[in-house]
Amino acid sequence: VCFRRALAASPRDRDAHGGLALSYAALSDPRAEKEFQSVLASAPEARYRWQYAEYLWRMRDVERGDVQMEKALEAAPGDAALLEAYGLELFEQGRFAQAARRLKEARASGVASYSVLTNLGSAEIEESHFEEAERVLREAVAVSPGEFSARHKLGVVLLMTGKHEEARAELTRAVESAKTPGDSAGPWLDLGRAEDASGNLEAAEAAFRKALEIQPDMARARYLLGLLLSRRGKAEEARAEMARYQAAYEREQSGRQAETSRRARINLGWVELRQKRFALALAHFQSHPEDAEALRGAGEALSAMGRRREAIAVFERAFVKAPEDRGIAWRLREEKRKAER
Repeated sequence: VCFRRALAASPRDRDAHGGLALSYAALSDPRAEKEFQSVLASAPEARYRWQYAEYLWRMRDVERGDVQMEKALEAAPGDAALLEAYGLELFEQGRFAQAARRLKEARASGVASYSVLTNLGSAEIEESHFEEAERVLREAVAVSPGEFSARHKLGVVLLMTGKHEEARAELTRAVESAKTPGDSAGPWLDLGRAEDASGNLEAAEAAFRKALEIQPDMARARYLLGLLLSRRGKAEEARAEMARYQAAYEREQSGRQAETSRRARINLGWVELRQKRFALALAHFQSHPEDAEALRGAGEALSAMGRRREAIAVFERAFVKAPEDRGIAWRLREEKRKAER
């Protein structure tokens, strides 16, 4: 409200446009787009491009978000905070080579946080740069010895490079430092692999069973346990475990396919919405009527089509699904306010 009043008094007030853009962006409000464009037309500063990029990423407009971040870095080359944010986002996008490059630049600019080092190490693993990954992950462990994630990844790298005893030590520490039982399922699995590689078959079996105690549907753990039981001469147990593996694997694949389909349909919905093809957008969003983000998108499409009552009902359902989402709460209030005019 304050920013709107400032713009009413001075329509070209750059800071007011910037403040309004940031306010809309925090709520994932589509009006952020226009405000960012207004402020960037008069002041193409790195900070506004960064926030615009963050908004676009949240709205699943990844390519345009990346373009804004590249422009932000052109305006502020070597900015450690920008490099860190961009590197972490690129990692989330699965662009590991690019993520490693930007995180290395952030590190060279003075950022050596646990998250930067852990994600850089992970990116190096994805790129099969195991020696560099080991070095970076050891730095991450030194920064935060009590955190389990870097230790887990370090243990995996050591295992992959044949350093089985070192891997066992790190994976044992990872299991011990996991904050919740759920966090430790992966480390227990990899500890079992390390024990197996070291010839400690009884310890390996115990570790695989521990992983499955925590996460019974972990298909890989069931497969490795089945193989191990067979090698240990426990044929009946091995056959039973392999049957469980097959069922767990099929459930896992089905779940992945469903998630991929869900993500693709919702992303297409946002694309169609930006192109003002509202009916097509609505169809995509309505294919997942129990998903809070899809409901939010459907509400936006209905609102744009002038179907305000339906939009309110959908925003209300979205709010029930995600009561902590400020953007949904904001859009619900806005839609109700418009309906009362």
